Amino acid sequence: MTTVRAQLALAGTTLLLLAFLLVGLPTHSGAAELEGVVATAAFFKEFQDDAKVATEKYKGKRLVLQGEVGRVKMIFDNEPELIFDINPMHTIVCFFPHRAAKELRDLQPGTTVLVSGFLLRAETNSVILTRCQFVPAQ
Repeated sequence: MTTVRAQLALAGTTLLLLAFLLVGLPTHSGAAELEGVVATAAFFKEFQDDAKVATEKYKGKRLVLQGEVGRVKMIFDNEPELIFDINPMHTIVCFFPHRAAKELRDLQPGTTVLVSGFLLRAETNSVILTRCQFVPAQ
């Protein structure tokens, strides 16, 4: 009886471990890997230095950026965007889903936040992220 219980416990543990491994692995369907936290200024500098290399580095990966809120705008049909001002000429723009509008409206410029999202594109003066969301501070 003890041997059967031990085998069942081992089988359960093995299945649990296998499930964790499978969930953590990227798939061909475009599942994203979570990158470490990157400061907004350092992130933008990578695009200034070599936009092609930076785009390849971050394409398809969930990014986590830390920076100070520059401003918040509502665009299109009240869709929110958070803007990190790198300097007066350069920005990182994060597009959030409509459901985040209230939370974004309450943000004050200068507030330090953690935001995750996916690279949409890089332009001359801006890097744009999509599917953004706040990351709770740890």
